[in-house]
Amino acid sequence: MIRYLSTAPGYEFEGVHVRTAHELEDSIRDADLVISNLGDDGRAQLLARRHGKMYVRMVHGWCPDAQQKLLGCDFAVFNSEACRREFSNGEPSAVCHPVTRPEEHRTVPGDRYTLVNLNPAKGSELFRLLAVCLPGTPFLGVRGGYGRQEQHMMPRNVELQQLTLNMREDVWARTRVLLMPSSRETWGMTGVEALCSGIPVIASDLPGLHESLADGAYRYLQPEDLAGWRAAVEELQDPETWAAASARALHRWEQLEAEQDAALELFCDTVEGLCVSV
Repeated sequence: MIRYLSTAPGYEFEGVHVRTAHELEDSIRDADLVISNLGDDGRAQLLARRHGKMYVRMVHGWCPDAQQKLLGCDFAVFNSEACRREFSNGEPSAVCHPVTRPEEHRTVPGDRYTLVNLNPAKGSELFRLLAVCLPGTPFLGVRGGYGRQEQHMMPRNVELQQLTLNMREDVWARTRVLLMPSSRETWGMTGVEALCSGIPVIASDLPGLHESLADGAYRYLQPEDLAGWRAAVEELQDPETWAAASARALHRWEQLEAEQDAALELFCDTVEGLCVSV
């Protein structure tokens, strides 16, 4: 495994050798197969071709020129059928839904109406307007790990949480309802993470979110429909409505959890099969 964003010495993690970017070519030269994310800088694909290695693209979100970047890969692994329909050029591929580890997220829900990632594409402006419209409702805005973060001009009933690795305690234990007014999602990991605690999710009407949340979402809305989002938030302030929505969320989580081993097995079999064919 190669990491790009640090110059610290390499190390081993759970049996995986983690190396720095300056070791990339040596690592690829010694590899049986090369795997990289769709949104990388292209060096992995270039070096894989230079050294005659099978090349696999992991596709889990949008990036500029996504379809162009997929050209020439030997295999693509998409995180959802919605993602494959949007980006695939017809290359050999598989869909492997991401794995969520419940022990890292499951808790007793709190009292906040939460947005994770204050990026405009995740709906930070609608989140801000909701908080303005509902001054007596407590909101939680969680800074994301990428993209521009809109933390300014939030009303007083919004508490801001900086980027955290402890989502269970810092986010989910404080969240009553998760808001996902995104303009784009291929799967929506935070939505699935919320489900495993029975946290209701109000979600944008997007194919990727329908695929992950299914009937477990409380409601699907257009991301610009402020009145609809406000109505859904107000409805979930009723204890009986929230309890019914929470039960639906937990049921959907149980379905997803039952499928996770198969997703991991599919990914491993796919990669191992490609290595054998080299």
